[in-house]
Amino acid sequence: VQMDAIHTAGVQRLRVVLCSPRRQLWDPEHEVFVGCSYGEGRYFGYLCSATAFSGIFSVRALASAAPAPNAPVHLTGSGNKVEFDLSLEVQLHRVNLVVMCKLSVIFANKTVTEELFQIAYDTLNHGGPGLRYQVVATGLGHETVDVTLGWVSTRMASEEKEAVVGPLDFQLGD
Repeated sequence: VQMDAIHTAGVQRLRVVLCSPRRQLWDPEHEVFVGCSYGEGRYFGYLCSATAFSGIFSVRALASAAPAPNAPVHLTGSGNKVEFDLSLEVQLHRVNLVVMCKLSVIFANKTVTEELFQIAYDTLNHGGPGLRYQVVATGLGHETVDVTLGWVSTRMASEEKEAVVGPLDFQLGD
């Protein structure tokens, strides 16, 4: 989805609109994966699909390390369209060179689901592949799904300001 991979800690928010304008109702066979890839065959994200109810969509966490998607959460949309924000938080690396990441689905300014996943420090550094947003549709056959993406916000750890305080004075107690 983006030209440059993510290699730094920070929070990014992406607006995702999935639409099937050539149909009145979303085909239940159509599923769209929206998430991140971080190397050959490694991904983490959410699988979006319609439910049996018109205008109700399910979002299920899906990872390359898991055999099947998690239990769904539900979003409302129109008969053929759903819109939500995807927030990716990449934390600073830990002592054991593991980087914690959090991927959240935000709908109507409320976090409806969030999942943690781990990546190796080398994924972000030393020429590693980094994190890239990925959108993949399945079950379409000869049909299409329109995907509209928009950057909502980006805040990198390098942009955060450090609070500067003076020396702390301690006094001995009685």
